[in-house]
Amino acid sequence: MMTQFIRTPNRRDGRETLARLTVSARKLLETRSFDKLKLADVTAASNVTVGAFYARFKNKQFLLEHLYQEVIDDIGSQLNTLLLEAESPQCDFQTLSWLLFSGMARVYSQHFAVLRAVSIHAQQHVHLAKEKQKGNEVLFKRGLKAMLRYSAEIPHPEPEKALRLGITFVLATLRESYVLKEFSPLSNSEQKTLAKELQIAFLLYLGFSTASS
Repeated sequence: MMTQFIRTPNRRDGRETLARLTVSARKLLETRSFDKLKLADVTAASNVTVGAFYARFKNKQFLLEHLYQEVIDDIGSQLNTLLLEAESPQCDFQTLSWLLFSGMARVYSQHFAVLRAVSIHAQQHVHLAKEKQKGNEVLFKRGLKAMLRYSAEIPHPEPEKALRLGITFVLATLRESYVLKEFSPLSNSEQKTLAKELQIAFLLYLGFSTASS
């Protein structure tokens, strides 16, 4: 998906140059903060000229916003796959919560570098903060809609209100886990542990006595 943050390339070589720039920027963000990310490092790692960068992005800020949009698009795509899996007749609310939380922990780990950069940088940049909020709202609404289908299974006397608060807690905890992790993704075992702890807390808050996966 092309976004408002780039000048859309029409030719194949232009699209390939854009891809090299974004891949290199994501890789560099795994080892340094966005503030310390130098344009010269991005272009050198991409094997493109500074002019080629400015032909696609107005500035470094626009690069980060484009990277974030790519992340949101990919998370949305993977969320679609998880929700399709959840449509099985054997899927109940607890199974759905595990599919979503374990899946989101995995996806957040895949994109930890960009998510970390956005979370920190958005504190000082209003426009980026708004883009971050939009992305979070999309994930929140889709998770809420999927879980509301099982509201009859939820022991809490106010299922929708409880789901709204619970999902907010889960998404916030996932985001903070990557901001505080410094420059490394969570390992597979760490992802599973985090997802399980979140599921247990979530289900207990909703009034379930046990959590199964």
